[in-house]
Amino acid sequence: LEVELASHPLYDHIIPQLTKFNRGIEGVSTKKSLIDMFYDEIKTNPILEARVKEKIGSGEVYKFISDLISDKPSIIIVINERTSELEEAIRDIRGDVKILEFKIFRREGISEEIDAYLFNPVINLKNMEKSFEPKPGLPISKRSNNKSILPVGLKIYKEYKNIRLEAEIIENNKIKFNGKIYNSPSRAAVAAIQSTGSKRPTEDGWRFWKYKDPKTGKEELLDELRK
Repeated sequence: LEVELASHPLYDHIIPQLTKFNRGIEGVSTKKSLIDMFYDEIKTNPILEARVKEKIGSGEVYKFISDLISDKPSIIIVINERTSELEEAIRDIRGDVKILEFKIFRREGISEEIDAYLFNPVINLKNMEKSFEPKPGLPISKRSNNKSILPVGLKIYKEYKNIRLEAEIIENNKIKFNGKIYNSPSRAAVAAIQSTGSKRPTEDGWRFWKYKDPKTGKEELLDELRK
């Protein structure tokens, strides 16, 4: 996934980055690292592992990931303007290259800053096995990001590689893990993962951390608190 601006130099910036990506993904050690990373993540989540096995129709998860990573990569370029020059330039890039034109519109002269997003889908929904009813997109207000949506004092946790990682919500959606304060669930998740010896640089903290609902006692993903 390559996120760019149409104003960036095409042959001095965008194309060289895509070329470096292709060269990097061709490396044997890089492919093995990716395969092991995806496999470890799936194995630490029994629900996810069961869903993957159901989708692929077998229990050979590692083989499925290995075959997937060994195949030619699909490259998606997210850019604010699709140009004929870009379409011509990507012909020299190996792999399945798709362009996603993404634009943001903002209404001026109102007190609430609300963004509207316009983009073209990169998948054909008609070819999907199961049909679903698309839900309308919701405008995202920047002011809402400042509100605390995580209850202070809530204990969160994650079983990762047979290690129980625990953290606590403090004020302003911040997370306290291992004596340190992190500004977001994702940063705290990365710190937690790296505390086990992993070198993973990114993680979606909202889907990483779990908590027990104090009312129902049910285990939930932290992401449920944003809904």
